[in-house]
Amino acid sequence: MAVQSIAVPPDPARDARAAVLVDQVPTWPRHTLKVAWGSFEAGTTFRRATGSRGARYLVNAVARECPDYQQAGNICKHVRAVVLFEQRQQPAPKKRASYADLFAACAVGCGELVERKGEACYRCTSEQVHRADRAARLEHFRQEGARIGASLPPFVLNPLAE
Repeated sequence: MAVQSIAVPPDPARDARAAVLVDQVPTWPRHTLKVAWGSFEAGTTFRRATGSRGARYLVNAVARECPDYQQAGNICKHVRAVVLFEQRQQPAPKKRASYADLFAACAVGCGELVERKGEACYRCTSEQVHRADRAARLEHFRQEGARIGASLPPFVLNPLAE
């Protein structure tokens, strides 16, 4: 398997020039090897970049034909620009789902698991319904007591009052 990219050590001058070139990388013509060449397998893609003196060289994230790379062994601005361009093309890693996303907890806060986020568990729902029903019955008895109590003498309502 061929190397996909190389480690690029920091070099402030070349990094600054590469940052200027990175937006031009998509405009550089693409060339794909039909047969293996040197250490590159068939199918390896290169881009045709123009050097600062007008010469054209093949470049990818691993190597370049320019003298700066071939003779001095420096990672030139064109290789750095291709590496930066390819890093920008990588999709952002997906955020992993948290436990709370996978297993929804009761909306009331008891901690029980529920089917959908924002729902209350059976126990909390039952308690809420019971409290609401009890409050409605008490209100009904208060209203009935007030209605009936208005027509009864005081000792019937509270026999110990006299």
